[in-house]
Amino acid sequence: MNANWGDWLKEDDSLATSFPGAEEVSAGSLIGRLRVQHEAVGTKAAGTLAHLRLSESELKALIDLVRQKGGMSGPWASYECGAFVLVSGRILCEGDVARVYSWKPVWHRLDWDEPLPTKVYEIVDRGFRFWRLRPHRFGDKTAWVASTILLGGLPVEWLDNPKHQIGQFVRRLLALAGKLEVTPSAVQLSPGQFPDMPALENSNVVALCKLLADELWSLRARLPAGRGRPSEAAATLGDDWRDSFPIQWSAAADFDHVIDSLFAVADTGGSALAWLKAESFLRAETKTVMRRLGLVAQRIGEDALPVDLRTAIPNDVNEVLVSAVEPSGLRPLMGRLERRGSGYAVIPTREWVEVEGSEGTAVVFQSRREVIAATIPPGAEELDEEAPWCFDAEDRKKYPGLHKLLGCGDLSTSRQKVWLSCPEGALPTGDSICRVGATTSEGRDLWEVS
Repeated sequence: MNANWGDWLKEDDSLATSFPGAEEVSAGSLIGRLRVQHEAVGTKAAGTLAHLRLSESELKALIDLVRQKGGMSGPWASYECGAFVLVSGRILCEGDVARVYSWKPVWHRLDWDEPLPTKVYEIVDRGFRFWRLRPHRFGDKTAWVASTILLGGLPVEWLDNPKHQIGQFVRRLLALAGKLEVTPSAVQLSPGQFPDMPALENSNVVALCKLLADELWSLRARLPAGRGRPSEAAATLGDDWRDSFPIQWSAAADFDHVIDSLFAVADTGGSALAWLKAESFLRAETKTVMRRLGLVAQRIGEDALPVDLRTAIPNDVNEVLVSAVEPSGLRPLMGRLERRGSGYAVIPTREWVEVEGSEGTAVVFQSRREVIAATIPPGAEELDEEAPWCFDAEDRKKYPGLHKLLGCGDLSTSRQKVWLSCPEGALPTGDSICRVGATTSEGRDLWEVS
């Protein structure tokens, strides 16, 4: 890849005007119209086509245009290369995180045999040139898969869904970057640092998340100070600023929520709600899942509040009640926040509130008059029904009669013995396996593994 952007672009400039003949006029006119739309946005769309809104029929037309090539062995026109990178970016975002591991979902959708890597890189490179864009570099290499996904634009749901590993990892990167005061791509990760996120073993996933977090970090630096919530400050950049962001926004409300929550993580270094503890356990006697939530007594600044709560508390409210929400709808009081100067005093009314079940447990903040905000704190998220739940098998003195949740999904632990709650019919592996019962309220088998 040439270092000079202008020279790099000119290399394929003669092909950039190559458009289809009459036999391909429908898809060809569509790709031509899309490029005109993109060029009208200009340099604001720095490296993405997420701003291009494609209907299902339009996306199908472009996929059919590419599929009929039958592979990459023959000659490719520039507009065909442009169509390939656009549809590939959208295809790779259809489904779970495993789809971004490699190009395989693209070959499967197009019903192609896997092409030679050198040919793939050539077509992708030319596709980026068609759109007057260039792939991202990650370290000393070109991030081909990650760049193609960012070109098409990630679904906003990937960042909005607390279970999605892309959204989880981006948040953790922003928290670490906030603590270390470095860009997310500069955060050094050690092997096994996030054992609950096996997707991070794939280099394409790491590259994608770091590049996306860098985009968020760059946007954060552009926001004017003192303009309220980040989403409100972003509005001052102009209505079309989203065109430069590699996210497929589905609604304005999604945008506001995602931006505010992501920037709250970066602003606090992940410390928001650190004063609110939530842990999950398995009761030894009944084999049922429960949560324990409690407040840690301390004085906190406003930046230790979730951004939605911080901006929602009326100026005339000096006391905020904090309650957990039980499945029955009851709200046992955990404590209160009392305004003290520029911060708050955290005053628990009891050590723990216990809530039964594996569903996400919400915490409600309210004044004497009305509910102000609600959130599911870290540690109280809904447990993934399709993943194994790993509990400490020892009945430790700190938690009499309880077995603490160590994590969900694939993870490593130094414990000599654990209990695994697995979906019914699933069989765990290990040197020694013994079924010890079932998590009765969940309909799952419980295994002891050592």
